[in-house]
Formats: sequence, structure tokens, C-alpha cells
Amino acid sequence: MIKPADIIGIMGSVWASKLITWAEGGGLISHVGLVLCIAPIVLVLETVNPETRVVPLDVAVQQHPRVFLMKALTLTDNERKLIVREACKWSTADYSFTKCIWAGLDEITKTTWFSENLYSSPDQAQCSWTVAQAYKAAGKYFGRTTSSYIGPNIILRFAQSHPQFFQVLKLKDATPV
Repeated sequence: MIKPADIIGIMGSVWASKLITWAEGGGLISHVGLVLCIAPIVLVLETVNPETRVVPLDVAVQQHPRVFLMKALTLTDNERKLIVREACKWSTADYSFTKCIWAGLDEITKTTWFSENLYSSPDQAQCSWTVAQAYKAAGKYFGRTTSSYIGPNIILRFAQSHPQFFQVLKLKDATPV
């Protein structure tokens, strides 16, 4: 069963999505979102150009060629509340291409210097940054000591390599072979 604070990983179909996966050394997804609630429908917070928005999960699945669900197995109800509450702080934020550029430079240089020193705008967000900040509120860091930059594929790879914490399910894969 899907629960609040579970993570959705998607592969977008625009050029920026391909650039994100290239900057991360290849990957299966270009964006992540966070499940906010499950009743009466599953709602997902996702930060995509031009804004952060809330969409029904079935709409997100329909709009993207590849979709994963990363079910958080060990979160307590209180941790889930903390994560969702933190994510909601970003629900009206504009999308930040600048943060994507800093994140890409971090990934290429294998540092976090760019995002730690240049991530300054509190009214702008980027998808994996939003998820990382939300999980940080519950003391979770996806294997990193800092959550300044954690890309979508870093989150997916962490979930795949830690089955004690996450169950990864492929909800859709309509990408060309």
C-alpha cells in the first residue's frame, strides 16, 4: 500500500529530463515527487517547470513514460508527518533551473560546493532538493552527509540498494528500447 512520504520517480520526455540523467551519469529517472496523502486519492507533490504542484498519482503516471514508486518501509507515522509537513512548505515554490545547474555542476565535479554555496533562493525549488529537504526533517539523508544536492537517480539508487528501507516498484515503463 502507498503511504504518505513514499517517493515517486519519473522519467520526463523533454530535453531537460535527458540532460538531468546525462549529468547524473545516466539513470532511469529525471524527477522525483513525494506522496502527500492517499485518501480519497493519492496526491503527489512534484517540482517541475514552471512550478511546484500537487497532482493525482494517476495523472503523473499517465503524463510520463517511466514511473517508479519507492515505498519507504521503516518510516514511523511521526516521521511521515514531519516529511509531508516539510514538503508542503515548498508547495508554492517556483521551479529553479539555476538550482538544476548548480546540482549538475556538483554531480559533474563530484562535490557539493556549488549547491552548498549557491543554493540561496528560499522561494525556488528543484525536485530532488525538495524531497531531500523533506526527508532531512525526519533525520534521513539517502546515504549522504549533506542534503544540499541529491539527484533523482541518487535517491533511486539508494532505494534500490537498500531494500531494508525501500521497496522499489516499477509502475510504468513505456520508454523505447
